Amino acid sequence: MLAVAATVVIAVVSIYLLTVKKNKSENMVMTKPGSKSKVILPDGSQVWLNADSKLTYGKDNRDVTLSGEAYFDIARDKDHPFIIHAGSIEVKVLGTILNVRSYSNEPAEAVLISGSIEVSLRNNPDRKIILKPNQKIEHPFKAPEMLLTKAHFKQEDSTATEILWTKNKLAFDQESLEDVAAKIERWYNVKVTIADESLKKTEYSGVFEDESLEQVMEALRLTGDFKYSINKKEITITR
Repeated sequence: MLAVAATVVIAVVSIYLLTVKKNKSENMVMTKPGSKSKVILPDGSQVWLNADSKLTYGKDNRDVTLSGEAYFDIARDKDHPFIIHAGSIEVKVLGTILNVRSYSNEPAEAVLISGSIEVSLRNNPDRKIILKPNQKIEHPFKAPEMLLTKAHFKQEDSTATEILWTKNKLAFDQESLEDVAAKIERWYNVKVTIADESLKKTEYSGVFEDESLEQVMEALRLTGDFKYSINKKEITITR
């Protein structure tokens, strides 16, 4: 296992880009790669959308569909549960704080920060798991079952690694270079190509705040056995 040592603590200024589309029956909020945004739903629930994400909701704004990643602070309403449809999983909430990921061709996951949630598989709604705070549920792509684990924490930060993006920190925790590349693509709005298949499963950990693309790539290179080149918005990683 390899680790990126440096963590830079610098005040960050973020650019938030947001697209909102409405029709008679549906509202859709989208963020582009390299951007984030905050949305307040009609019931008072607050949603922070990570890069390259889409949130859709209709007249019943407590039933939403997520593609991408979002951090939810749900307004409590015991008579009207809040339902999140996120890829292969569904999350049922009364009033709580959680993070949900549902990017295409990546594991769907939910991390509970406070309160309680019920998670089920869309193709097997009878299979339900109740999460406690700081627990994480993950459904690996095309796997038959969900995996219940704990949220990850760094000793120097009391915030779960899975939600550090809400603090404008790019974080990896024992993640393969292939998964790291996907995060970098969304964070910096670039295309990353790993030319050598043998590099894809090497794991990296690190937290970056207000670092440039070049600084992140150089830190990864220093701890990994690879070379890279940057050509405008395209990065190529080689042995």
